[in-house]
Amino acid sequence: MSIAGLALSLTLASTTVITEGIQLPAAPPRCAALAAAPVCRDTPHGVIVGPAEGGGEAAVILAAEEARVAEQTWTSIFGIDPAPYAVVLDQALPSESLRAAGALRVLPWMSLTARRTMMEQGIRDAVAGQVPASQVEALTAAAMLQAAPQMQISLDNSAQPGVMAHELGHIWYMLGFWADAPQGDDRYGSPAPDWLDEAAAVLMEREALTEARRAAFHKVWAEAPRLDAVSELMAEVHPAFASGASVETLTNGAASASGPVVMMMSGEEFQRRTGTDIGAAAAFYTRVRAFVDFMEARTGDHQAVVRLTTHLRAGGTVADWFAQDPAGVVLGGSVAAADSAFKVWADIATAEPT
Repeated sequence: MSIAGLALSLTLASTTVITEGIQLPAAPPRCAALAAAPVCRDTPHGVIVGPAEGGGEAAVILAAEEARVAEQTWTSIFGIDPAPYAVVLDQALPSESLRAAGALRVLPWMSLTARRTMMEQGIRDAVAGQVPASQVEALTAAAMLQAAPQMQISLDNSAQPGVMAHELGHIWYMLGFWADAPQGDDRYGSPAPDWLDEAAAVLMEREALTEARRAAFHKVWAEAPRLDAVSELMAEVHPAFASGASVETLTNGAASASGPVVMMMSGEEFQRRTGTDIGAAAAFYTRVRAFVDFMEARTGDHQAVVRLTTHLRAGGTVADWFAQDPAGVVLGGSVAAADSAFKVWADIATAEPT
């Protein structure tokens, strides 16, 4: 039994409902309005709620600190306040209660305890589906032992500072810049190009995760040092949707316009549902991070992504932005020129030290 990619998690949201004309509430949700919440912590722009049992209070405190840092990062990069939000751990409170309290979006999240439980249940189910009932107990124990190191790596990765911030970045980017834009098709994230939507989230990540992506780019670039890397990225559909999969398909209908859902899939399950290898999904995030680094290195302009977003939101094109925006001009003035400049930068950035 393969356990590769056991704990891949994706946060997906259906955007099939047009949210044109949405109004941001005057105040964020507060714990004082959530008497039914087992454990709750306020942040400046939202609330974190979770269960009381199973170490829930400690998990909520940790998540609240992560969210506070994320709020500060968002404001420093994008120059606007985060939209009012809530994070709910382990389904501790219905999303409806949180939205009624003022949360525009509710991010469901899994504590480490819940993630471990889900992984273990996945192993039990896989064993039960493959062997006679008389062998299930013994083989499940063996499979758990075999999977333990990988499960721990997955749990450690999911607990890295910046993982939750990445998902909050998606939410705040959509609500902060695209909330009044028609979003009539079933797609990934906001109406922005997929790479740009992902860039907003990647910019939210903390140092360790950022450095891991930079290290991964060395391998990605060594395997495929493309002459058209920028052009390809600009036109790319998120790998989870590249083969025509929809949010509803990926989440078994669990996603709705009320907010995102967290999915955990094995590498095999990701391949089956999306038609895409899990490595391609990982490389997409890596290449987005590399392009953001390229922009920063060549322009020193920390607001370039924001200006590109507002340019597209106003009806402009990527081609216009490269030709007209100060950062776009420095990058070459066109996507084709940026392709050439990026290759030079990437070759240098990934060169082995002599």
